[in-house]
Amino acid sequence: MNENAYNQALAKGSINVNEPIVAPQEDTPSVLEPDPLSQFIAVLHLLKVTKKQTDAAPTLIPKNLIEQIQFYENGTTRRLYIYVNKTWRYVALT
Repeated sequence: MNENAYNQALAKGSINVNEPIVAPQEDTPSVLEPDPLSQFIAVLHLLKVTKKQTDAAPTLIPKNLIEQIQFYENGTTRRLYIYVNKTWRYVALT
């Protein structure tokens, strides 16, 4: 509503200046659903941190996605280890 329309409505009496203006209420859910990204915030934080390489092939049983990926370097050989089907697999890197 522009100023001209407001003044016309005020002159007609369709606007009461003594009545408080109340913004319309939106329907809010009774239970707030979490933001989809907040569910993965810990994983996202771990992905942005530099991961250290090891000098021995991994033997641990990973508990999460981050532990399923390991970097290996012994000076001459570089490998990317991935835990798949309860077995560590690797790809040689150059």
